[in-house]
Amino acid sequence: MDPKTILIADIAKVANDTIDELRDLWKVMYTLTPELEEKYCKSFLAAVQSICQDMIAMEIEKKNQMAERVQGLIAQQGRLQEELRESIPLTCDDSMPLREIIETLNSNLEVYRQRKIERVKKLAELRAIESKLCLILAVEAKAITSDVPSEEELHDLQNHIEALEITKIERAAQLQSVKTQLHQMMEQLEVTDHGDPFEKQVVEDAVDDFVLSVENMEKLEDLKAKYERLVAEATERISRLQQELERLWAQVETVDNGRTQFRADDRIGKTAELALTNEIERCKAVRKSMIRGVIAHLRDQIADMWDLMCYTEEQRSAFNAYRADLFNEDTLQLHELELNNLRDFYETNKTIFDLATRRVKYVQKLRDLDASAKDPKRLLNRGGQLLKDEKERKAANAGLHKTDDQLRELLADFMDRTGNVFVWNGQDLLALISGGVHERPVTVSQANPKSEENRSAVKRKREEAESTFIVQPLTTSTASNIQRPESEAQNGDWNQPGKKLILGTKIPRPK
Repeated sequence: MDPKTILIADIAKVANDTIDELRDLWKVMYTLTPELEEKYCKSFLAAVQSICQDMIAMEIEKKNQMAERVQGLIAQQGRLQEELRESIPLTCDDSMPLREIIETLNSNLEVYRQRKIERVKKLAELRAIESKLCLILAVEAKAITSDVPSEEELHDLQNHIEALEITKIERAAQLQSVKTQLHQMMEQLEVTDHGDPFEKQVVEDAVDDFVLSVENMEKLEDLKAKYERLVAEATERISRLQQELERLWAQVETVDNGRTQFRADDRIGKTAELALTNEIERCKAVRKSMIRGVIAHLRDQIADMWDLMCYTEEQRSAFNAYRADLFNEDTLQLHELELNNLRDFYETNKTIFDLATRRVKYVQKLRDLDASAKDPKRLLNRGGQLLKDEKERKAANAGLHKTDDQLRELLADFMDRTGNVFVWNGQDLLALISGGVHERPVTVSQANPKSEENRSAVKRKREEAESTFIVQPLTTSTASNIQRPESEAQNGDWNQPGKKLILGTKIPRPK
């Protein structure tokens, strides 16, 4: 028997028993007429119907609540789809009871609810790490607009954090490297006071306390560049002082009295600069006491350069201070300037000078061969001298042509650079090798001042100068106090190398 039939039978029995009990009560209380009994039975029926209606209303309310619950779960499913950016399938239909639909939906959505919780938690963890890195690097956090990130957004954020971490490591390493370099450069420069707040922060603060922003890293590089410039300037300054000191040592020709220590000292700070300055002043004082000999030595060196560059007597006489009988600092400075100018010009154009000297040798060789060819006795030679002379002539001609070709190229470049012709032995060298002028004879000793004859003359003059060292007071005269010949006044740049040079033979050096 089905539950409904059993229920109806049970209700009928309850109703029958209840009505019998009620009729007994009615009989005791009233004179139970058929009309009165019908009235009370109708009241009983109305009460039973009311109870049934209440039960129906209650069940309807439950059904509506369950339907609302289903709608709420469906709405939650939609929100989860939007938040998670995923499609959530429904595994129930309208044919299913509401209770089963609710349970099925709950079961399905629980997986996605946990996924949402995990993503929000992961986002919070990554944001915490990112926040620290952004604070250190002074950058903005990566923008994520939704409260629940997608898997792609979490992945991008993770990559962003890794990139920030790499940037932090690189900048921290750069900071440490620059700090080390700065300490070294400051130690070289003997810098102890850091007035600039940023400089003080870089040098004194720990790496972890430094904000590794783009702006700070640029300022860091600027600070490094500043000290590199200061080191370069100090190095150049020390180098100039060392060069001046070497020049003074060579002039005064003192014994090695601490020179090794100065040369081995690689410091560039204020202490080293002061030590060099003091030594320079000491050497200047020594030089002042023996200035005549120093100037004589410089004149020997200038004369050597004139010989080396085949200066003519007219060109040499343009340097009027060479013959001045005035031995003071001004005269010394004029000689030093002249010597430096000559050396600079020679070194700049050394290849031309070397080729010109080589050309003189080839020309001299050809002239010697021509002179030998005119000797009637040469026909009596039976040892192959004629054949040897012919080979030497061919070799000399080939060497001369090759040298002339090289000179033409270099001389054209010289004219482009200076706007002047290159004068050799008083003649335009380019016109000379091109056949435009008659070539003046130049001896090998003139073209090669390192020959034994010239070396002996230089040595003899230096010995004469060194034997006349005297103390000469420093005067206030300047270069303008030295009288210059009228020819020099008209052509004041004769003594500048490369400026309308008129070259020639050697002249006697003043004693």
